[in-house]
Amino acid sequence: MLVRSDLFRVIRTGVFGTMNASAAVGKTREQMKPGVEALVLDIVERERLNVTIAEQQQIVGELLNDLFGLSPIEPMIADETITDVLVNGPHLC
Repeated sequence: MLVRSDLFRVIRTGVFGTMNASAAVGKTREQMKPGVEALVLDIVERERLNVTIAEQQQIVGELLNDLFGLSPIEPMIADETITDVLVNGPHLC
């Protein structure tokens, strides 16, 4: 699984280490998306990481979830077919 993998952590650390945290204040997810996409692409190219465009988009989505949502459980919260979400700890399977 790409999300929460070592590769994801490298990119996440690079993005959040580069991004000015105050840049997100008062902005929407859609307003931040182009900047996050650019940062992810820059890190992928600079570090010569083997990441597909689809994987980059997945990473961007997860980073935006980290900024504006509930991180890894955000997709479940947004899914209207899911009625209960139980969190047993900070680690994913």
